[in-house]
Formats: sequence, structure tokens, C-alpha cells
Amino acid sequence: MAAGLATAIVLLSRQMVVLAAPLAALAALSRVAVGVHYPYDVLCGVALGVLIITSTVSVTAAPATARLTSRLRQRGR
Repeated sequence: MAAGLATAIVLLSRQMVVLAAPLAALAALSRVAVGVHYPYDVLCGVALGVLIITSTVSVTAAPATARLTSRLRQRGR
């Protein structure tokens, strides 16, 4: 979940990678260090979170951008 959130934050603002990535890594490592999850569980969670966020953004961003562009063009006329 932390990796998915960090991915979403980075996709919104590239400058936030300096803050979001280390915090997500710290959250992932702490789960292993405490013994709550195995390392492979955490790696799969990271991969799944990143995959879900990037696929959701790639599917929804293009239609939203196209609608916004068409509306802005209509107002400009």
C-alpha cells in the first residue's frame, strides 16, 4: 500500500520522489524487520501496488485529458 501511494504521489509531482520513495521503502523494510511479513510478501505487495496505480493512471489519464482539451478548445472559439 505504501508503494502504491508513493507511486501515485510521484506521478502527481516528480519532485516528491525524494520524500515518497524513502518513506515507502522504510515502511516496507519495517514490515520485514518486525517479522510481520516475509521479504517476498513485501516485494509482491510493492509490485502489485505499483502495477495497479500505473495501470489505473494510464487507463484514466488519456480520456480525461482528451475531454479537458476538447472543452478548452470549445471555450476558445
